[in-house]
Amino acid sequence: MAASSPRLLFYCQDGAGLGHVRRAITLAAHLGDVLLGAESLILTRSAANLGLFALPPRCDIVKLPSLAPLGPDAQGELRTLVDEEPPRYLRLRAALIRELVHEFRPHLVHVDNEPQGLGGELLPALAALRAECPETALVFGLRDIRGTGAHVRHSWSERNIYTTLDEHYRAILVYGERDVFDVAGEYGLRGVTYCGYLTPVRSCPDAAAWREERSISGATPVIAVTAGSGADGLLVMQAYLRALPLILGRVAVHTVMVTGPLMPSAHRDLLKAAAGGLLTLRETLDTYALMAAARVVVCRGGYNSVAEAIALGRIPLVIPRRTRSGEQALRAALFAERGWCRTLAEESLTPERLADEVVKLCEHGPAPVPPLFQPAQALDRIAAALRPLLADGHG
Repeated sequence: MAASSPRLLFYCQDGAGLGHVRRAITLAAHLGDVLLGAESLILTRSAANLGLFALPPRCDIVKLPSLAPLGPDAQGELRTLVDEEPPRYLRLRAALIRELVHEFRPHLVHVDNEPQGLGGELLPALAALRAECPETALVFGLRDIRGTGAHVRHSWSERNIYTTLDEHYRAILVYGERDVFDVAGEYGLRGVTYCGYLTPVRSCPDAAAWREERSISGATPVIAVTAGSGADGLLVMQAYLRALPLILGRVAVHTVMVTGPLMPSAHRDLLKAAAGGLLTLRETLDTYALMAAARVVVCRGGYNSVAEAIALGRIPLVIPRRTRSGEQALRAALFAERGWCRTLAEESLTPERLADEVVKLCEHGPAPVPPLFQPAQALDRIAAALRPLLADGHG
């Protein structure tokens, strides 16, 4: 490749959430700063991402076409049902990605979560890069926990993921820490760099101003109830609504519940009808600012929700989603062991238990932020890992 501004390509196919594209935007913003003049493209199929997040300079989102519905799979787990999508869309995405890498000729490709892409749609592009741009650095980005070791090893072996990693990728970046969960050992991976927990690089919003804008007394504890994208948020939010009268009987609070952009409208209508005037209900909101102003955060066990709450000095009450991978339950258990969060299983989600946990956390002051959740540290590690790869193919 001729010398030019670095070109970075991020592939992030969110299934039922927004975490992957948010991580890509954070990385694009930081790398755009440290690699002056870098251009970034983010590939995603989720229309819900568009317009929700501010993009950094010299960065854009490429919306890939999709007609895959969101729903329960054969095991009852909520996810994007690619097998119910007309096959032409998978072929179309694969062809578009293949053509994009041919024209864009990226110096670095960061693939989040799925080394082969959704349904293998990245494979033609990976083959083309290997043939046409062998100096392009391919990097696999993996959140702290993908699932239990047994689940991931079985799934990846069935889909030949290990072969794909060996043949195409130069590095694996884990957005977690080995002392918390040994990704390399559990999943049988080589060449892993642990980067710490990746959270947004933002100044902490002024909590007093946030409250004043919403006419909330400074003495009233704010309870933030979020479920990320909201695709799987109904159970948690209905449980909180049942617990709220018990909470209000013990402490005066102001609850802000954010349903998320992917919550089905029928579910949102149920919550509106049940909420009455007891709380503030929003479809979308700056949840980072909300958590910064809140005394208590109630959330699912997704990477972004939990890590952001901890990075803001909160001890979130985590209600992990039950899935066959065991990802959220494992993350919640490991974090709870270290005192970073409280956890309540779905089967224990009674109004009394939930109210007790919320009231206890109301009485708890801000927590110290663990060093692993300092975003500058994670971004510095990531940049240090990527610089040599870029130097190899971009002079």
